[in-house]
Amino acid sequence: MSDLKNKFKVENISNAFLKVSFGKHVILCDPWLTNRIFDNSWMVYPPVLDIRKAINGVTHVFISHIHQDHCDLNLLKLLPRETKFLIPNLFPNNKIADKLKKFGFDKILILNLEKDYNLAKDLNIFVVPPMNDFGQETENMKKNQNVSGVPIDTGLIIYNEYGKVCAMGDNSPYYFEKLDK
Repeated sequence: MSDLKNKFKVENISNAFLKVSFGKHVILCDPWLTNRIFDNSWMVYPPVLDIRKAINGVTHVFISHIHQDHCDLNLLKLLPRETKFLIPNLFPNNKIADKLKKFGFDKILILNLEKDYNLAKDLNIFVVPPMNDFGQETENMKKNQNVSGVPIDTGLIIYNEYGKVCAMGDNSPYYFEKLDK
């Protein structure tokens, strides 16, 4: 029987909101729990009845991009001020860092894309760059496109010697020809 203390525990709270636990480390990825965003058209599903349980034990928060369903400012205000934030170094994520500073957070790590980082002795991360040209769902959009989008969706790989967890949020690989790695 394998040793359970060496296993990642992954909970899909809602949408892209993942809670990844390993030992004493709890990483929230793309936390969103505020209903009625985007002109009252989006709600959290499944409903989260116990917000405190969803964020309990948090040590780190990864925010893949600035959209409200990945960066819930109302929820972030509830987190302990010692929480460490992991923000990809990509425009316009500097606005996320600015908001966090206004909320009183000072442990904000701006992470370069495609780079490995060591969070702790037994925990590493890698920031996945945008792999979706402009975030549309169909090839027809690409063919008829006459403007260039700004890809902002990133992902995170959390890993150690025991395993890997990949949190991609909205970062779907639409155009493989752009991906050398």
